[in-house]
Amino acid sequence: MNIGFILLFYMMALPFFYIENTINESSIVLNEETSKHIVQVLRMQNGEQLQLTDGKGNLFTWEVTNNATQQQKFIAHCEDENNKVPLTSKLLHSSTSKLILIGPEGDFTNTEIQLALQNGFTPVALGDTRLRTETAGMVAACLFKMH
Repeated sequence: MNIGFILLFYMMALPFFYIENTINESSIVLNEETSKHIVQVLRMQNGEQLQLTDGKGNLFTWEVTNNATQQQKFIAHCEDENNKVPLTSKLLHSSTSKLILIGPEGDFTNTEIQLALQNGFTPVALGDTRLRTETAGMVAACLFKMH
C-alpha cells in the first residue's frame, strides 16, 4: 500500500497599508496610528514583511524593523533634590518609549543612582512630596499617559 504525503503550503497575504507620500527612501517611518495597528493588532515582529502603496499604482514590500531608538530613561530618587527637574518637563511626544526607575522604600543606594546616571537616566522629581514606592509608580504611569 502506498501512502502519499501531501504538503500544503499557503501563502498568507501580506498586510497592506496606504501611505500618502511616494516612497523614494531606503527606510520610512509610519505614523503612530499605523505603527500601533501593526504592532498591537497584527502582532507583527521585526523581520516580518508588509506591503505599502502610495495610491498611484506603486506597491512596495517592506520589512518591519523597530527603529524606536529614541527612549527616554528616568530615575526618580530622593537624593539631591536640587538637581532634579519635574518629570513632566522632560517628557517628549507620546510615541517615544519611556522607562522610569522607581526605588524601593528607603530609596536607591548612591551606587545605584550613579550607575543609572552613567547609563543615560535623567534624574526627575514626581512632585513636591516624597511618595511611597507603590504610589510613585502609579504617579509616573499617570504622568506618562497624560503627556
